[in-house]
Amino acid sequence: MQYAANGADESLMVMINYECGDWVRYKDTSCRVLGHWHDKQWTDYLMLGVPESIGTFQGVKQVVRWKFVGTVLPDAVELIKRRPKNEAVEEG
Repeated sequence: MQYAANGADESLMVMINYECGDWVRYKDTSCRVLGHWHDKQWTDYLMLGVPESIGTFQGVKQVVRWKFVGTVLPDAVELIKRRPKNEAVEEG
């Protein structure tokens, strides 16, 4: 698991939770968290993707299609940027 120090006391560690839409670094590649899943032992995995094609809608660049990178354990990635709270994540 990836942990972050909580204040000045490094003995208190807080697990970093990843949400859909967060940007993470995996094997020197910037990826977006597309989803989560777990196996029968309840081990949590992240589903990662990279932009495959980009289009524009009303003058704004948007990702049209994502390329699936793979599933990884959360401790194999490093957080780059959180998804803004006001940005919608469409599932389906």
